[in-house]
Amino acid sequence: MRRVLVLVGLVVVLTGCGHKSEPERAGDEFGASGADLQYGTCKDCIPAIDEPQFESKDEANEWLEDEDLVVGLDYQGEHKAYPVKILNWHEIVNDKVIVTYSSLCGSAVVFASEVKWGVSGRLKDGCLVVYNRETNELVSQLDSDLERVPVQVLTWREWQTAHPTTVVLSAEIGGDRDYEVNPYPELAQREVVYEVEVGEETKVYSLEVIKRETADDGVLMDVVGGEKIRLSYSQGEIMVENLKTKQKIIPVRLLSR
Repeated sequence: MRRVLVLVGLVVVLTGCGHKSEPERAGDEFGASGADLQYGTCKDCIPAIDEPQFESKDEANEWLEDEDLVVGLDYQGEHKAYPVKILNWHEIVNDKVIVTYSSLCGSAVVFASEVKWGVSGRLKDGCLVVYNRETNELVSQLDSDLERVPVQVLTWREWQTAHPTTVVLSAEIGGDRDYEVNPYPELAQREVVYEVEVGEETKVYSLEVIKRETADDGVLMDVVGGEKIRLSYSQGEIMVENLKTKQKIIPVRLLSR
């Protein structure tokens, strides 16, 4: 079992859903006991986006505000932004990679997969559980063996400044959802933290601590899992490197309570 270390007394509690009825099951294959899963809503009640359309930065500036959050992806020479105000309503975008966003946890995780995934309606530790549409396998967003792709959660201003050629997930998806309405307004004031995992140990850093500790030179040095790490912060982007192995570590953004 991995150890979780918490910095500056910040305790991370992931928000769950109180709905306990048993809607349609998405599947029974899971890498952990079914007792670890909770029911949030029914299978595909939150619809994934299967045919994402993208627009230019200039077009997106007509409806995105500077401080709106986006999930930013720099992958295979392409820069793409997925607005959180859209992801709150869909949680999965089946693109060249699989973009997942747990509205309850505030966690954005991107997987390399050629299979389409859907929202299972279940939760694990209060966070998103996705399902494989070919095998019906259930996979926790935060605890899976799928290959992860680095991703950032930034303000729209920060992302478009750093990546001026970016394209943006279009809000012209169909349906009657109002993406200007936050379906989870009570979560807006939660503090943002980042998990960094090395081996069997995980440390949790609040964004406030990261900004403070990197204010002078943009770098925070620490030890996680017995390995020295370097956390860099610049213009909203967070990079973590294991100094011994020279491997990049993908931090996971979460909301605390």
